[in-house]
Amino acid sequence: MTKYGPPDFSIDIEDAPETRGRMIVVGGRALLMRGVPHETGYEIDALDGPVLMHELVVSLLDQAFPRGPGALRGVVPIKIVQKSRAIRIATASASGRLEAPWSLTGTARRDGATIEYEFVFAFTASDATKSMRAAGVWERAAEVPALDDHMPLDGWTVHWLGPMSSESDQGTILDYSAKPDSKRWVDLSALRKYIADGAKQ
Repeated sequence: MTKYGPPDFSIDIEDAPETRGRMIVVGGRALLMRGVPHETGYEIDALDGPVLMHELVVSLLDQAFPRGPGALRGVVPIKIVQKSRAIRIATASASGRLEAPWSLTGTARRDGATIEYEFVFAFTASDATKSMRAAGVWERAAEVPALDDHMPLDGWTVHWLGPMSSESDQGTILDYSAKPDSKRWVDLSALRKYIADGAKQ
């Protein structure tokens, strides 16, 4: 995940060596997708999965280093046993709660502005002990990166993010989702203009 400004971020996904995709959220309103496996009608799930995983990893690193990344020096072991506090993660359309007890073991290493981490998160779910291994790199850029507004949108699908309503036998259902749009824009700047013009109306 790369964060640009507050409303813009991108996620690069590699499910297998031959399966690589990318999602870009523009202005918090539009979701661009390319090469991302997903089920039609459930595009929001393709976004929620990696965002929730990111939230979980950041939350666990925050538990390990409550003083923040700036306080980390050299190689530091991670060892936490939490008996009472649950981990909560959420997006606008999905949420999760991992109950205590849970434990976290691993290491983190700072190299300049980069922090490499690797840990095992052990927790209880459905009355059974489960574990998850995570390894990655966290880096604060010297300057906030920016999306290229001249990026062509050929090959990208555009979905609108926000509250959506649908009808069922039980009545009207309100949900936060991603709705595909058949319109096409030449580049990212044209899409931004469309979003801005809509906000002015």
